[in-house]
Amino acid sequence: QQLGPLVDYDLTLALGAWKRAHFLMPAMASMGTKRLVSLDLEFSELSDSLSDRPKIHAPAPDAHKYKRGLLAVVAGPMPGASLLAAQAAMRSGAGYVKLVGEHSHPDAPADLVVDGRPPSEALEDERISAVLIGPGLGRDEAAREQLSAVIDSGKQCVLDADALHLLRSDLSNHAVTENMLVTPHEGEMAKLCEAFEISFFGKLDRAKALADQTGMTVLAKGPDTILVGVDGTLFFPRGSSWLSIAGTGDVLAGIAASRLAHHGDIMRAGEEAVWLHHEAALRAGPAFTASALAHSLGYAMASLL
Repeated sequence: QQLGPLVDYDLTLALGAWKRAHFLMPAMASMGTKRLVSLDLEFSELSDSLSDRPKIHAPAPDAHKYKRGLLAVVAGPMPGASLLAAQAAMRSGAGYVKLVGEHSHPDAPADLVVDGRPPSEALEDERISAVLIGPGLGRDEAAREQLSAVIDSGKQCVLDADALHLLRSDLSNHAVTENMLVTPHEGEMAKLCEAFEISFFGKLDRAKALADQTGMTVLAKGPDTILVGVDGTLFFPRGSSWLSIAGTGDVLAGIAASRLAHHGDIMRAGEEAVWLHHEAALRAGPAFTASALAHSLGYAMASLL
């Protein structure tokens, strides 16, 4: 909550420990360079923490495409967004990425497998370790049926974009929701709070309430990205403001789903996705497109090895 006017500083010193305000808007935008000054104080274990740069490990010596993770990306009537997410996923560690949907796309690369069956059939493949649904899905009855098929499959999944507008509060079974990572921006978070009757204000309080009430892991994206799950809350150092273009959210969802398919740890997948997203932006240069961002992920992966 902003209590008064903000001054733009060149340097901000955090005394003893980082505080939430250091990584939340609007204060974060005015702090300039941030430095932690240790006062040799001991703090009890906190549920909130600053995300450390993750380490990406090379595949095991006996790895094969299924062992590295088979990800199904469910496409809708606007396949460009799901294709963009799939291209990001292909460069983020999963061994096999499959696009599930009736709609083809002339730009689909040769190394992306397209499965034209409905999700209710395609997801019967037991080798599929994670599913991404939402980008380009649409919001009609057919989209609702596709989302239901993904949820009913019981597989770990990432829900983004249109899927967040279709999600309803009847998902009260935590055995189902604990398999879900949702990646809302501010508008989608408002829609989720409406669907689940959450009346909190402020990004952090809303994300925590959504995670607590539903059992889902919540990656509330934006310039101040927050990851909330059963393991607590993670804040992230400020990322690249060049990410403020259309399509970068689809890329983030693809990265998260790929990492989830690879190792199955939802909180870890969200954390790795944010770092890879930011690293790819640094390597794509200024004024990139979302597709250029997706193509920079190989270099981002290498930087975290």
